[in-house]
Amino acid sequence: RWQALFDPTNTGIITFQKFCDVLGVKPEQARTLRKSVVNNRPLPKDLQIISQNMSPEDQFQIFEFVRSQLDKNLSGQDMTQMIKQWLDKTFDPSWHVVIVDGSYWISYSHLPEQSLQFRLKEKCYLVWRTPKY
Repeated sequence: RWQALFDPTNTGIITFQKFCDVLGVKPEQARTLRKSVVNNRPLPKDLQIISQNMSPEDQFQIFEFVRSQLDKNLSGQDMTQMIKQWLDKTFDPSWHVVIVDGSYWISYSHLPEQSLQFRLKEKCYLVWRTPKY
């Protein structure tokens, strides 16, 4: 039934525009509503934002992805590579990923709205994006 509504030609793809058209919602209204829902979402108790220069929507995507990888018991090296590959694919290339166990000090440059540092469980995660050269 959902397939017939949102993908009547069986392309296997449901676009945001088609989703809004079927529901009778203007895309900008849907975006505004999503932002208000995400912005008012409480942080999980085991997550602490250390520093951020990023939209709340992007932050939550990153939090959810990192959390989804924790049960895989990856090495630190494999985890940083997995996060970087996902960030490059999801938000465009040139991301840097550091996972820290304990205290750290860091100074770096990044693209606007492309930096996040957070603590999840026992580790700190630092991700930022630089320009492509």
